[in-house]
Amino acid sequence: MTDPVNNPAHYCGHPSGIECIQVTRHLSFNRGNAFKYIFRHRDKGAPAQDLQKALWYIRDEIKHKGRIVNPNEYRRRALRKILDSTPETWEALCYLSLCTAGTFALKTAEQALMEHIGEQP
Repeated sequence: MTDPVNNPAHYCGHPSGIECIQVTRHLSFNRGNAFKYIFRHRDKGAPAQDLQKALWYIRDEIKHKGRIVNPNEYRRRALRKILDSTPETWEALCYLSLCTAGTFALKTAEQALMEHIGEQP
């Protein structure tokens, strides 16, 4: 029996025996998502759609790579808009923590999400 959250069948079904995350955690967001969709395209029932998603991420990476003059300022403004429009405190805390450097911030996001979904530490 597989665990649909931590170890779904499509995570470990590649003939190489490698899990996708072992590679994607070292890539940029767009490249990692493109890699993921190509890597798993045969495993979830919609291969053509997954390959189209991979293509979208590749094109987005090409289009936007290096175009943001000050990525920190852009991220700050985008995050402010997201936080201002997020009604749930736990959700806003997760967004803020995930965009903040350091392990403490990640632990804050982890705790807020665990409390929201009712998972015990």
